[in-house]
Amino acid sequence: MGVWHLKIDALDINQKTVYIGESDIAIIENITIDIAITMFPTSAGTGSINISLNWTTTCNTWLDYQLNPIFTPDNSFTQPNHVQEPKVIFDNGKFKMWYMNIYNAGKADISYAESKDGIHWLTVVTEAVLTPSEAGKWDDYTVSPGPVIKEDGQYKMYYNGWHDQSEMEHIGLAVSADGIHWEKQNSPVLQANSIEYRLTATSIVKKDGVYFLFYSYKPQYSIEFRICLATSSDGLNFTRYQGNPILVPTKSWEGYGLLYATVIYEDGLFKMIYNNEERSAFGLATSTDGYSWTKKISNPVFKVENTTINWCSNITYCNLIHSGNKYFLYYGGLNNGINKIGVALNNIL
Repeated sequence: MGVWHLKIDALDINQKTVYIGESDIAIIENITIDIAITMFPTSAGTGSINISLNWTTTCNTWLDYQLNPIFTPDNSFTQPNHVQEPKVIFDNGKFKMWYMNIYNAGKADISYAESKDGIHWLTVVTEAVLTPSEAGKWDDYTVSPGPVIKEDGQYKMYYNGWHDQSEMEHIGLAVSADGIHWEKQNSPVLQANSIEYRLTATSIVKKDGVYFLFYSYKPQYSIEFRICLATSSDGLNFTRYQGNPILVPTKSWEGYGLLYATVIYEDGLFKMIYNNEERSAFGLATSTDGYSWTKKISNPVFKVENTTINWCSNITYCNLIHSGNKYFLYYGGLNNGINKIGVALNNIL
């Protein structure tokens, strides 16, 4: 396979290089090569570490950001008890995030933040950008962010809302020229029913003029979450897929239910990352048409144990985007009883 030049920089928690080392390695296919590299310190101190390097044609290892969480209630001007459900897009050279502020008694609204690198966030608006409607409306108690898509210079958010904590949760639509000032449609674009009692819109993909709206539902008296699909030709009038649900639990790690699917379309494939009902792991599935899905054999692809120094006790509300040469997987995590937001990174999906 040729000669590789391996260079290692060891960084401390402040991203300062403390050891450096490099060497040439003769790589032979299917042969294990042993090599020792001396790491020269840039400051005082000595030690050793064993590194096992495996190479392959593809890789699917999610690396949790070492300084997670990247966003906490302290970052929000509205002083919520929790922040969660990040929805991120890359637009006009910026990462843009809409997130949920949760207050007492389950009341919530939606705020907005921006980032240059997808890691460090600035809350540029001091007030919530989408709030519950006036009393008597279907979304007068709580609203939470759903997927955001931008087309023809206009942002569309398929948000979630409800009138009462014990009542049905529906999916609505709000539109905006700047992502900050939103105007709601009067009625939900997808209404809950006696079976799909609580709906949560999680991802929107537009392909060949068709909007694919991926959502989770929860029955009224069950934890058996399911992942479903509704389609539309205009982004306003949606029809449930007759073959719903599109993804159900079949593996032991998935538990009783699957939920919170985040989907992108690239290279002729729909690519989905989804959550198990225990909120302990994420799996990967792919589809050529958006309707029939194949799960990755090596699932789960990311577990709560993979988080940096176990910073959270669960992982949920995943949101996948691809920007530049990196995939960003944003997610919510419970940290000492408080919901915060973290991110994991990958080069290949």
